[in-house]
Amino acid sequence: MRERTKDAFRPNLISKGTIIVSMPNGFIPQGPRDGEASMIHRSGWRVKDFKARGFIVHGIGCRFYPLIRAKNMVLWSLIFYFFTPLSYLIPQLAEIIICVKRKARVIGHE
Repeated sequence: MRERTKDAFRPNLISKGTIIVSMPNGFIPQGPRDGEASMIHRSGWRVKDFKARGFIVHGIGCRFYPLIRAKNMVLWSLIFYFFTPLSYLIPQLAEIIICVKRKARVIGHE
């Protein structure tokens, strides 16, 4: 897990400007998609993980998708759409988190 932690927050070390990360809120199992092994979910990150590293975190949708999505995609889509304003303010409730960190620029230093 330690290696994954280093990889997940590597942009924080190499970026000079704004870092934007979008990912599922917590661990959501997913295998390869269209034969792409890089799409396998191997770890999960939560709001507190990013806030602890100085990111501002907002959310999209709602986390209750497994209960509803499998039974009624239309209902799930409506809940996802209408829930987003609340999850934007309370990202712990979101299915997807958007994490933003603006790094301070040092004048005269490139």
